[in-house]
Parts: sequence; structure tokens; C-alpha cells
Amino acid sequence: MLRVGTQEFRAKAAYDHSAEVTIYVHPQLQTKGVGTALYHQLLPKLAALSIHRLYAIIALPNDVSVGLHKKFGFAQVGLLNEVGSKFGNKINVAMLEKRL
Repeated sequence: MLRVGTQEFRAKAAYDHSAEVTIYVHPQLQTKGVGTALYHQLLPKLAALSIHRLYAIIALPNDVSVGLHKKFGFAQVGLLNEVGSKFGNKINVAMLEKRL
């Protein structure tokens, strides 16, 4: 399964040139170049839409996703502690940012 999406970063006009990106690749397809191929297609399209900053919110731990994003120039700019839950456990979430 693959899922790719973008959404506005915040609902206020001041953030119109920022977006959040989500790429989900089924674990069986991870490390096979699928995420890389998706980002090669997606990033130029977002830049053409005048998106200036792109944000990825990644549930941790997730070395594969963090590695993919860093490969494309994302840098971690925040860590939200125990902000989410997965399988009944509190999880930390990293916020990564890329300038387009």
C-alpha cells in the first residue's frame, strides 16, 4: 500500500506557503526505492505551487522514514514528547522541515 498526501500546514493565510507532507509505504516495500521515487515526483510539483517550507511529522521510532527525509534535505526542527499513541502506547513525534 502507498499513500501520499499534502495538506495545509495551518489554516491561517499567513501559512499559505507552507505544507505538511505525508508518505506512507507499506513495510514490505520500504527500502526498495519507492519513497525516493515518490519524492522525486512530488517535490518539484510542490515547489511549482510556491510552497516555501515543507513539514513532515514522523512517529518515532522510525529510522527508515527519518532517513528518507534527511536524504531529501529535511532537518529535524522539533520533537513532541508523548503527543500521540500507537497500539496503546504514548509515542514521540519528530517534526522535520525542508526549504523548497
